[in-house]
Amino acid sequence: MRRWGQIREDKPDSWYLGTAKKVYRPDIYQAAAESLINDKLINAEEFPDFTHLDGFRAPQAHFIDGNAYNGKAANAYISTFTIGLKQGDRI
Repeated sequence: MRRWGQIREDKPDSWYLGTAKKVYRPDIYQAAAESLINDKLINAEEFPDFTHLDGFRAPQAHFIDGNAYNGKAANAYISTFTIGLKQGDRI
């Protein structure tokens, strides 16, 4: 969204991280999984242990652009492209 001007102001990685934490809630997924397990609708082995996770996957490189994406370093990902807004750019 920053790259294409939908986020107009330059933001630090901490802003992206905070926004993602408000949206992607592994704690809600964990509670739902535990409810299904407690109700004996599913086996615990079918779910990973999310108690040690922060909601982010390991850096991914299977996108069409081939660039590795690390959700904890949004600006580094944006900087891999030759076009679009980057850190320090203004609209």
